Amino acid sequence: MLQAGFGQSQIARAILTARHSIVVHALAIAGLFVLPLVVLLFIVIHGLSSTSEEAQKRLLFYTAGSLANAVDTELQKYLTIGTMLAASDHLAANDLAAFAGQAKAMLQGIDVAVVLADGVHQVLNTRFPDMPASALRSAEGLAAQNEAAKAGRPTVSNVYIGALQKRWIASLEIPASQVRGGRYSLAVVFTLEGFKDLLNTGAITPDWLVGIADGSGRFVAGFPGAREAGNPISPHWKARLNEDGLSEFPSLEGIRIVNANAHSKLANWTIGVGIKRASLDAAVKNSFNWAVTAALAVGAGLLVGAALFARQMARGLVNLQRALVARLQGKATEAPIIPSEFRALWEAAGQAADERHQVSKALEATVEDVRRAHDRVRESSQILQAISDLSPDLIFAKDRERRLLFVSRSLTALVQKPAEALLGVDERGYLSDADEMRIIEEHDRRVLEGEHISVEETVTTPEGRRIVFLSNKLPWRDASGAIVGILGISVDITDRRQHEQRMELVMREVNHRAKNMLAVVQAIARSSSRHAGSMEEFVGRFNDRLHALAQSMDLLVFNEWRGVDLEALVRAQLGHFEADLGNRIHISGPAFVVSATAAQTLGMAMHELATNAGKYGALSNAKGEVDIQWRIADDVFHLTWVERNGPAVAPPDRRGFGSTVLDTLLRGTFECRPQMSFDPAGLHWSLTCPASILAALQPTVDAPQQALAHMADA
Repeated sequence: MLQAGFGQSQIARAILTARHSIVVHALAIAGLFVLPLVVLLFIVIHGLSSTSEEAQKRLLFYTAGSLANAVDTELQKYLTIGTMLAASDHLAANDLAAFAGQAKAMLQGIDVAVVLADGVHQVLNTRFPDMPASALRSAEGLAAQNEAAKAGRPTVSNVYIGALQKRWIASLEIPASQVRGGRYSLAVVFTLEGFKDLLNTGAITPDWLVGIADGSGRFVAGFPGAREAGNPISPHWKARLNEDGLSEFPSLEGIRIVNANAHSKLANWTIGVGIKRASLDAAVKNSFNWAVTAALAVGAGLLVGAALFARQMARGLVNLQRALVARLQGKATEAPIIPSEFRALWEAAGQAADERHQVSKALEATVEDVRRAHDRVRESSQILQAISDLSPDLIFAKDRERRLLFVSRSLTALVQKPAEALLGVDERGYLSDADEMRIIEEHDRRVLEGEHISVEETVTTPEGRRIVFLSNKLPWRDASGAIVGILGISVDITDRRQHEQRMELVMREVNHRAKNMLAVVQAIARSSSRHAGSMEEFVGRFNDRLHALAQSMDLLVFNEWRGVDLEALVRAQLGHFEADLGNRIHISGPAFVVSATAAQTLGMAMHELATNAGKYGALSNAKGEVDIQWRIADDVFHLTWVERNGPAVAPPDRRGFGSTVLDTLLRGTFECRPQMSFDPAGLHWSLTCPASILAALQPTVDAPQQALAHMADA
C-alpha cells in the first residue's frame, strides 16, 4: 500500500506538470518538452523494471529460506521421536519386546520406522517385525550410523536405498552413547515423499526449479523433470552447495538459471529455488522496448502538431492519470481514451503494476506456507502431547533455566495445576517443600552439566501425600550437540517402596517371634522332662503341650498376629471335648480380643486346666460339668474356671508344670493375680489382670522369655 501510494503521487505530480506546460506553453516550448518527457518515461519504466527484477530475486531467496525452515520442522519431528525413544527404560533393561510396543504406540499414524542396531546387524525394525536376526543394515545406513557415533550426537543421513524397504530413504541416527543402556544405536528411518509435499506450495510458479539436495549431491526431493529422490543434481549446483545466497549457473537441462540457496540447520542438506534467466530478463527487455517506442511516438506527435496535440494530450493525461491510479490500486480497469503516444506508458506502467501485484500475491502465498509449516509443527506437538498423556508417568522438558517447556497430563494432575500455569516456571512454581525443591534442583544441575541420571525424588502433593518417583533425566541437545535443556520421565514407585518397608518389618517380626517360640518350646521341654516319670510320659505330655501351643499359633496366624478372640481360643484348647461343649462345658463372656503374647499364655493355661479336668476332675466321669466365665469392668479382666459334680478334689502332692503355667507364668508376664482353690466339690481357678495389658499392649520383648525361663527352672 505504501509503494502504491508513492507511485500515485509521482504520477499525479508529473501529469499535472505536463498539463500546465502543454496548455500554457504548448507551441513555445514544444521542442524543449520532448526530451524531458522521453527521459521521464525511460526513468519510470527502467525503475519499475529494476524493481521487478530485485523483487523476483528477493522472493527466490525468501522462498528458499522458508522451505529450509519447513524441512527443519519435519526433521525436528523425527529428532523429538528419536530422543524420547532413546531415553526409554526398556532399553536400559534390554527388554526389546516392551520397547517395540512403546515405539509402536508412539509411531501410530506416522510413516516412519525405528531401527535398533547392534554393530552391523538390525536387532529390531518396527516396519519389519519378522525380519531375520541376521539382517544387515545397508552400507549407506551403516555409514550414517558410524558418522553419528563419531560426532557423538544425533545426525541426519544422506539419502540411500534401504536394505529392507528397497527404496530411497533417509534416517536420523542417534549413537549408542546417547541411548539408554548404551547397547544399541537407534535410527528413525523415514521416506522422502513428505519432503516433496513441502515443495508443492502455491508460491512456486511453473518457471521455477526447486530441489532439496543432500551432502553427497543427490536429490532428496524436487521438480520438475528428473529431480526425483536419489537422482544426482547438476554438477554446477553441486559445486555451489555450500554457498548461501544467489548465483547463476546452467541447470540439468543446460538452461541458464538464477538460483537461491538456503541450508538446513539439522542436516547437511541444501534447498535451492531457481528461475530461468530468460524469464527474468523478459520483463526488463519488454519495458525497454516500450520505452523507446513511446518516446519516438510522443516526440513525433509533438513536432508534427503541437497546438492540436496539446489539447488532446492534456485530456489524455487526465484519463491516463485516473486509469493508472486505479490500476495501481488493483482495480480492474479498461484501457483509457488517451493519445497513442502515451499508450506505451500505460502498457509499461500497467505491466509493472501487475508484476508488483503478482509479487505481493506471491509474498502472501509464502506467508501462508510459513503459517502452514507452523501448523504442522503445532500438529506434531499435539501428537507428542497425546502420546505422553497416554502414560501414567510424569513426562517433562525443561530449558537451561529449569523452566518447564512441556508437561504431560500426569504431571498437571499431580500438582493440580493446568499446563498453562506450569509452562515457563521452575519447581518453585508448583512445589512447596524446600528440601524437595533443593534436591530436584541439584539433580537438574547435574543433567545440565552433561550427566544422564536415574535418581529417586520425593514430591508432596497439595493434599500432603508424599510420593516417591524414580526419575530418569538426560541432557536435551540441539543439532550442534549443545545442551539446551532437560528431558525427563518420572515413574511412581511409592507402592514398591512401601512394600519393601513392609517386608523388612515382617522379616524382623518373624525373626523376633521365632526366637520367642523357640524359648517357649525349650521351656516346655525342660519342665516336662523334670516332672515325667518315664520317656513315654514325657513324650505324651510334651506333644500335648506343643499341640495346645500350635492351636494358639494357628489362630494367631489366621488373624495375621493382630490378636485372637478369647472365646475362639478357649474352644480351640477344649477341642478334645467338642461333644461336651454346650452340654457339660459352659462358656460365657463378652467379646474380647487378646494380644498375640496373651493368646499363647492363656492357651497353655486353658490346655493345662482341660487336661487336668479330663484326667482327674469334672470331665473324668460322665456327669461332671465345667463353667468358664469372664467379665471386664473398669479395665479389670476377671476369668474363672469352676468344676462341679466330679470326683472329690484334693491338693496335689507336688507342684508340676501345670501349676507353674497357671500361676508363675501368668503372674510374671501380665501382672495377673491367679488363684487356685482345691474345694472337694470341685476345682476353682480364677485370674484377675489389667484388661489393657491383655488386649492392646504386648509386654516387653524380654518379659515372656524371662517368665518362661523361670517356669523351666520350676
